[in-house]
Amino acid sequence: MRLLQFFSNAIGIIAGPSPSPSPQNGRGDPRADSLFNLLNCNRRRFLPKAHSSSFSPWEKVRMRAVIGALCLVTTAAYAEQAPYSSATISGLGARNIGSATMSGRISCIAGVREPSGKITFFVGAASGGVWKSDDSGTRYRPVFEEQPVQSIGAIALDPKNSKNVWVGTGESWTRNSVSIGDRIYKSTDGGETWSHVGLEKSERISRIVADPRSSDTVFVAVPGALWSDSPDRGLYKTTDGGKTWQQILKGANLSTGCTDIAMDPTSPDVMFAAMWDFRRKGWEYRSGGESPTAPSASGLFRSTDGGNTWTEITPGANKGFPKKPYGRLTVAIAPSNAKRVYTFVESPDSALFVSDDGGATWDKRDKSQWMVWRPFYFANLIVDPKNPDRVFKTDGSLIVSEDAGKSFAVVGGFGGMHGDVHDVWIDPTNTQVVFSGDDGGMWYSYNGGAKWWKAGNLPVSQFYHVSLDDNDPYRVYGGLQDNSCFVGDSQYPGGITNSRWENMYNGDGFWMFSDPADPNYIYAEYQGGEIGRVNRNTHEARNIKPRPNYNEKLRFNWNTPIALSPNEKGTIYIGAQFLFRSRDHGQNGE
Repeated sequence: MRLLQFFSNAIGIIAGPSPSPSPQNGRGDPRADSLFNLLNCNRRRFLPKAHSSSFSPWEKVRMRAVIGALCLVTTAAYAEQAPYSSATISGLGARNIGSATMSGRISCIAGVREPSGKITFFVGAASGGVWKSDDSGTRYRPVFEEQPVQSIGAIALDPKNSKNVWVGTGESWTRNSVSIGDRIYKSTDGGETWSHVGLEKSERISRIVADPRSSDTVFVAVPGALWSDSPDRGLYKTTDGGKTWQQILKGANLSTGCTDIAMDPTSPDVMFAAMWDFRRKGWEYRSGGESPTAPSASGLFRSTDGGNTWTEITPGANKGFPKKPYGRLTVAIAPSNAKRVYTFVESPDSALFVSDDGGATWDKRDKSQWMVWRPFYFANLIVDPKNPDRVFKTDGSLIVSEDAGKSFAVVGGFGGMHGDVHDVWIDPTNTQVVFSGDDGGMWYSYNGGAKWWKAGNLPVSQFYHVSLDDNDPYRVYGGLQDNSCFVGDSQYPGGITNSRWENMYNGDGFWMFSDPADPNYIYAEYQGGEIGRVNRNTHEARNIKPRPNYNEKLRFNWNTPIALSPNEKGTIYIGAQFLFRSRDHGQNGE
């Protein structure tokens, strides 16, 4: 009806004479004011903006009406002849509007010190593909963007030839918003080109270890599907460079896969493998067994024949090892002393355990909060290549022990980096050089972790949601995984710089909208339904999360849905196990 009214008014105005000025406002026929507003309201959809101040309101209306009518008639006629298809926009490319500053979640790192002295390393992002630096992190370039998936779980370089790069897709830090992979990939030219070489049903890969004796022998840990049973979980081995694969260790049930591998650098036939029984459902997350009648199949296994046979590490046969049930485990061997083995075990007695005799006996060490917190998201041990007593553990903060795991201190994360650390690479030629990847990107330390520098050039932010406002040019609003809520320009003279993106709220950013009733205010949300109405100019925020006086506790999703009414200004809907509505910008709810 509005379109018909538009054409009726437009035709009448185009055909009719110009009116005399109105005695009420001196601007002309009130019909012109009304239609001018209607056209103004729709100009971002199909009408050009009249820039010249020399046109009267009536002339502006007439001009816009003519152009608008022609555009709509032409569009309608064309639509009858050529229905819309994907080919219509196939030639349009994406335009990067920023920002690189926030960066995003890093899942894995692999590097090598070149003979030239520079460090070449590869960075795997949670959903941003693989990036390569040839100059110790000064510059990065994407090398995996032509592949069909961009969620990366593991990267490994061939010890015999660093041009051989292996990439396992599908992130293994199994949070509720994790992406999936589709197989393992191999490059023989330092990441310039890639071939997919099998394990198509793996879904996610957590570790790749290349045999230092043969470039064709590689081991791959496959934790597998997150939301369903799968027979394709386990530890895989190839001896022909990825042409064929053999499942050399599988779980006792269809929800148990392999999450970690550690190889003795002096005797590569000696290996440890960590198996993990896990499942995520829409209403729960399970790390360990399903029930007392379906106990956990998680465990730590050892092989002395290159993976042909395996023996489980148990408290009965291996003194000091904790009792079952287990959740997630991780394992690492000290490169400078292969008898020193570290393992973190999630269990009723979660802690770090250390062996000094190759896994025969074990000693319980640190069990602090930073050691045991959220193993599904933090489960990585990295031992100093030259000092067997120095070991890093990833967690909310990066922690390090100088006494073989008896005590740990924070050296990164919330104590100097972004936080939520997932991987660490230590330069084997100079162990003071430590690179770390977390939810905020890449970080570099050149004094063993005492001080950190951020890589401000990795644009791998993860936007949960985006929205636009009605400005011209419009602004873009978005919530980022663990990187707050930002608003930025869609265009800007001279290009959109990082400074044109502004942090407006906290936490894991989710929904973010401009308030249509007042453009000076923004609705923004972080995890667990923490919703605020934020003053765009002062950043003053008022929490409007529903807190009714119910006997039943409210349950908010990590990613809580919110929506603004398109018809009633000031009306907002918020979803918990109930649907809440506020008609006054969140001041009161029902």
